[in-house]
Amino acid sequence: KLTDASIEMIVRGCHGLEQLDVDGVGLTSLPDDMFEKLQTLKVLDLRNNKFTKLPTSIVKLKKCQLIVDPHLLGKEELERIRGSLSSEEIEEMIIGDFAGSGAISFWKCPDQTNDSLAQDILCSDKIMNRQVRSIALGGCKNITDATAEFIAKSKQCKNMKEIYLGRCHNLTDKGIIAIVNSNPELKVLYIRHCTKLTDASMEAVVRGCRDLEQLR
Repeated sequence: KLTDASIEMIVRGCHGLEQLDVDGVGLTSLPDDMFEKLQTLKVLDLRNNKFTKLPTSIVKLKKCQLIVDPHLLGKEELERIRGSLSSEEIEEMIIGDFAGSGAISFWKCPDQTNDSLAQDILCSDKIMNRQVRSIALGGCKNITDATAEFIAKSKQCKNMKEIYLGRCHNLTDKGIIAIVNSNPELKVLYIRHCTKLTDASMEAVVRGCRDLEQLR
């Protein structure tokens, strides 16, 4: 069984850490200076532990997807942390990640991602001149069919292998059908909790994505 001492060791010895998942470990506290030491974090999952509070240094996380039990942070504090990145910083982060992976991922900033931001990033010279392998828009509740249709019409987004759209609550059949029709070689499609979809979307997936391996 891990104890709080394990986190102390991580904080002292892993200063370049980018992802930390301690969901359900049973921790009771975190070092006060934890987030001053681990400012390279990109993903932090603290759910289902025994914390009664979090260190005040958590506000120093500038480029991190924070997953935490809602009762541990007030709404104002949580919004301050999640909203600390400007649009320019988000674009720089996403385009930088794309350069090494061929994947466009908005999962680090779902609350701030909207149609305008997503389309601006897709129009970046560094993306338009390369083939996009996958797009992850999961949890981006402000994304609409406008972005889905924009993706479908973008030459760099033809024949992608993976598309993640779970919890994009504003997407309808129109957007999903457009994306599916322009990406017949899809292997992975996540549309879980897209609550406005109907059988029409499923029909388009079945008809157009013969190589599909994962559908959620």
